[in-house]
Amino acid sequence: MKEKNLWAFIKNHIEKDGTVILMVVVDSEYSSPGRAGFKMAVSKNKDMVGSIGGGKMEHNLVDEAVENLKNGKKVSSLKKLYHQDDSREDSSGMICSGAQTIFTITLGNENLPTIEKVIQSVESNKKSTIRFDPSGLSYHENDLIQKRIAFEFADEQNWKYQENITQQDTIYIIGGGHVGLALSKVMSLLGFYIVLLDNRPSLQTMELNQFADEKKVINYDDIEKYLEEGDHSHIAIVSHTHETDKFTLQKVMNKNFKYVGMMGSKSKVKNVMNELKQLGFSEEKLKRIHSPIGIEIKSETPEEIAISIAAEIIKIRNS
Repeated sequence: MKEKNLWAFIKNHIEKDGTVILMVVVDSEYSSPGRAGFKMAVSKNKDMVGSIGGGKMEHNLVDEAVENLKNGKKVSSLKKLYHQDDSREDSSGMICSGAQTIFTITLGNENLPTIEKVIQSVESNKKSTIRFDPSGLSYHENDLIQKRIAFEFADEQNWKYQENITQQDTIYIIGGGHVGLALSKVMSLLGFYIVLLDNRPSLQTMELNQFADEKKVINYDDIEKYLEEGDHSHIAIVSHTHETDKFTLQKVMNKNFKYVGMMGSKSKVKNVMNELKQLGFSEEKLKRIHSPIGIEIKSETPEEIAISIAAEIIKIRNS
């Protein structure tokens, strides 16, 4: 889990070196390479974990962080960088469009109790929030915000960034066959928490799947019990029968998910949508379903289908 690795790195280097610098993208605009929520930690020996967008910008900020750590200078600064004009004093040095706001903070021994709480929260999937503001880093248990990330800014002394650290982007893959296996592999590379569901016991592809964080054989009648709604939740219906797909789709149509997609040929999708319309589902709700699932790349193999689904989910998540 990427967040756990980041906070473990911070803890280890504070215990070893005394201080670490953490950089957090708290806000981003347009096609900025660093998105809100991106984080990067740097030690005085230039060990690093994470990214805030890469390129010349990241390189310069890492060098600045290492210099501050070696000089023992503690920092707590909010900086907005623009990606299009080298003549600006606040230019990032990159030529892509957009801008990103980065909070840079020195973390030391006084922050260890908070960092340990964050690590324990991530490990136990406890509902909690981290907050950055001019006073530094704080941890808040059972205090989730509506969206995963929120940034409020009035001025340099009055701003707040909050993030639900346990609401990791999750994909529920309904169908544990070959496409489910391939999709689990691709989504694991993207840092998603993967829940794989199927109603068939002793399915070989389920047993071979080492990428899913959870694998459950369930009765599809009870599928709602296994799906958590929210802006962080994505549904990919890739089961093995037309009837299963239609039944599962009915179960999720009235729920709040960031993405719902269903695999199938255009003719199959048309039939399923017509049947759902006859069952009383509105045209507006049907249009929210991404089906045939994935971006059109003429995919045929399970791996190609998985990549097309992942690309569509990334597009939706980042829009």
